[in-house]
Amino acid sequence: RVGSPQTSKENWEAISAGKRGSLAKFGFCCLIYATGKAAPEMLSPLQKRLLSNPDNERNVAADGQIRITHKRLEKLCR
Repeated sequence: RVGSPQTSKENWEAISAGKRGSLAKFGFCCLIYATGKAAPEMLSPLQKRLLSNPDNERNVAADGQIRITHKRLEKLCR
């Protein structure tokens, strides 16, 4: 997890740079469905998505938001 104590300074800085790059390129931060993933596991998808075009990234981000929302709703309904 990005916010966990196990996240190295280098990983934290790389993820932060990726978020800034996404904001600059797409106008929004890159959204990654990260449940159960450690920071290093999120770096590669983040870097690949920065190479994407805005229309594709919007679709991928929307799909990620749907997955996150479903996961949160599942937790609420337990």
